[in-house]
Order: sequence, then C-alpha cells, then structure tokens
Amino acid sequence: MAKKSKLTELAIPLATALICISLFFCCIYIAFDEEEQGQGCYPMPEGFSESDLEGTWLASSLVHPQVFDTLILRVDGTYKQIIHIEHLEEPATDYETDWQPWWLEYDGTGIGYLHMQGMRVCAISNSQDCDWINDGDIPIADYCLDRWIRPMPGETILLVITYQENETPHYVLELTQGFEASSWVYVFQEP
Repeated sequence: MAKKSKLTELAIPLATALICISLFFCCIYIAFDEEEQGQGCYPMPEGFSESDLEGTWLASSLVHPQVFDTLILRVDGTYKQIIHIEHLEEPATDYETDWQPWWLEYDGTGIGYLHMQGMRVCAISNSQDCDWINDGDIPIADYCLDRWIRPMPGETILLVITYQENETPHYVLELTQGFEASSWVYVFQEP
C-alpha cells in the first residue's frame, strides 16, 4: 500500500506539470498565430507590390442594388472614383472625381492600408450628396488590429484584406465605418 500512495503522490504533480506545459505551448501558438495574422487579418504575401492593386474595383450595396462605387487604380499612384446612386423617390446621382493620389502603407504586421486622397463616401452612407470629404474627424475602424485609425484631413483609408483561394492570394479593399457595422467592400473586376 505504501507504493500506491507514493505513485499517487507523484501522479498529481506530474499531471499538473503536463497541464502547465500544454497550456504554455497553447499560449505560444495563439500568440504566434495572432502576431502573424495581425490579430484578425493575414499579412500581405511575399512579393506583393502596389501593381497588384492596379485595375478596377467595384463596391455595391446589397440593400440598395442601384448603388455602385467604382475605383480605378493606376500604378502611377492615382485613382478615379465613379459613383452611381439611384433611389426610387429621388433622381439618380452620378459622380466622378478627377484623378486623385493614393498611396499604400504597411504596418509592422504586414497589413496594408490604402490612403485615398479626396475619396467620397456617399455610396457607403447612401447619401445623394457626394461633396463631403473626410475632414480627419471621422476615424476608420481597423478590425485587423482592433483599433481606430484617424486619417489625415481630406483622405479615407481602406484596409487591403488578403485571403487565399486555391493557393493564390486575392485581395479586397474594405472601408469600415465601425466595428459593429458591415464594411463597404471593393472587389477586383479587371486590370
């Protein structure tokens, strides 16, 4: 009987040590996984360049099917925005900007932030008035790092979100007005 009690005395500390070691490795895995993904978003893949964003991007409303927002990005760092808003009770709004500057910023986790000078947000807000430009007082929700981003006056910031499909990286551009609200997603159409 004395041998069983000695085994029991060793089993409890041994089991506790194994549980602690397992928890330690789980915590390391979770911390590494969050660091690599930017706490919710995958980093830009190796070899990504600004030319991967060149082309036409389209966002549309699920609630209002006649609301379209098109971005045409050129590799020279300029873009054009074309907006169409149509409601049953009001005349349609068509708005087109001149070529405006854009630039891409990477943070320490490899997440891409697309800075758009002079971008209009009337389509996402479903407003007929497309004259308003962010004055820097309206922050952007960055759900990748669970924080708010305050753009410079006159600009809007889009998150460049990466996802994998059949081993090929694809991207969407997202404008997030709040953490609880759905984002305005631009999907690549053509080069």
